[in-house]
Amino acid sequence: MTRALLTGIAALFLATLATTARTGTPVMLNNKEIIGEWCASKADTELFFSSKSREDCGAGALNIQINGIEGWEHGCQYTAVKTWYDPTIPTATKTPTGALVSRIEMICTGEGYTWRERVTVHLGKGFLSYKSNWRSKAKRVK
Repeated sequence: MTRALLTGIAALFLATLATTARTGTPVMLNNKEIIGEWCASKADTELFFSSKSREDCGAGALNIQINGIEGWEHGCQYTAVKTWYDPTIPTATKTPTGALVSRIEMICTGEGYTWRERVTVHLGKGFLSYKSNWRSKAKRVK
């Protein structure tokens, strides 16, 4: 019962955020558990682990902020964010399943190019899952 109530409140909040995004107000990420510094896993390019320092990561650094993402030699600003609860994602061993998932659409720039990208991000079992769903062709910045 409580979970259903919280899910309903979250859905109302997200609908308000989507409306705000269309009115020209800056788009913000509301999934607080994924905000922070992350390092790419050497075993899987879509998995990241938490980091205290960007220097520990080298080229695999990813900094997720409330209004954008910074990576190695590129930065992205959110244009749309949709967050929902997925009850099938295991978040830890021997605990109930379920995690917040965010689909983020953004405009990115880096190394003299600009492009649009859509990613899906969630936290599960201590790792950040960061999957690029779509990316436009990069255009040279003039």
